[in-house]
Amino acid sequence: MIVLARLDTDEILPVHQIQLTRFSVVQSIKGGDRKQVMVGGAGTRGGLFRELDKVLFLKRLKSDSIFELVDVVDLVEGEGPLVTETLRSYLAIGAEVRPGERERSLFSLSLENVGRSSVFACRVACNELLRLARTSPYLFKIRHLERLRGHRSSVPVASRPVYRRLVRRVSQLLGAHVLGAEEAFPPGPARDELRGAINRFLALETGAERVVLLDSMAKAGRRRLRRFCEGALLDGAREVRTRAAWYLGEFGNAGSVEALAAGLVEAKGAERVARIEAIGKIGAPAGFPHVVKALERNDAVDAALEAAARIGGLEATNLLDRVERALSRTPGEEARLQRIRYYRGDAFAKAEAKRRRDAKLAWD
Repeated sequence: MIVLARLDTDEILPVHQIQLTRFSVVQSIKGGDRKQVMVGGAGTRGGLFRELDKVLFLKRLKSDSIFELVDVVDLVEGEGPLVTETLRSYLAIGAEVRPGERERSLFSLSLENVGRSSVFACRVACNELLRLARTSPYLFKIRHLERLRGHRSSVPVASRPVYRRLVRRVSQLLGAHVLGAEEAFPPGPARDELRGAINRFLALETGAERVVLLDSMAKAGRRRLRRFCEGALLDGAREVRTRAAWYLGEFGNAGSVEALAAGLVEAKGAERVARIEAIGKIGAPAGFPHVVKALERNDAVDAALEAAARIGGLEATNLLDRVERALSRTPGEEARLQRIRYYRGDAFAKAEAKRRRDAKLAWD
């Protein structure tokens, strides 16, 4: 049963110590009309944000008068009509008995709903498209990816993590993350050779194999492989994304900062560190806000501090000052304090200048 409801009362039955929550039904979406529903053991999920209307996903218990709360969606102001419309649309399509028609209809509806202002509608659409990418990948074409990317600035903030996963998955599915990378080479044998290498890259099953081929391609293509490496940041294997980030740092092109920063929220461990280090190596001021945000993650603090020092400028100096003052009052941070002081000295400036010269010689 699915209902749009409003919290009425919440009590604990004295004999069995069971929580019982009564909701007044505003609108029945699936499962028959009722004026109220009784939910057993709803916990904090049922009583959270008491002033908001809720969509309740319920499972009937043996008593027939009490329900189990399967899921709940709290409706902020203005969300109600969009949420109920979304649910009714998906439920109507779910009644289609022909599997092919049902999948195509779900695909079309979800593509449309990614662009909705409703957090719920957008999130449901993204999750449904992720499911279809697994079960019915033949539905996706390049034009659909372009349509999804067109919603980037309008997707609600709360839905952006799942939206980014969706774009990355569809890009991988279509091979679009490296599409056109060979155009960095002039027409001729070199471009044809890279196109062949890209096709082999996409055909390899394991991330380890793709890393080996990526190394070979970078050795031959050098800085011209930048566009390919930016695409490889969307690869399904973490080791490939990590290696691609390292190369982009070596290439040092400011145009790669956006691609490196795009996956920082979802990146973990070595991949996150590699992306931050690459942003620092590039040294573009546009990378500084992303470096600051990375300081919030404990496993990326050292990489972020070094990246800030490499980017330099007044903001970076002020940041290092603040961090140094904070660490000086924190026991056990002597090693990190020494690194910060090293970043401010001539030795670091000379080492960084040498690193940039060596990278230029290696990759030009």
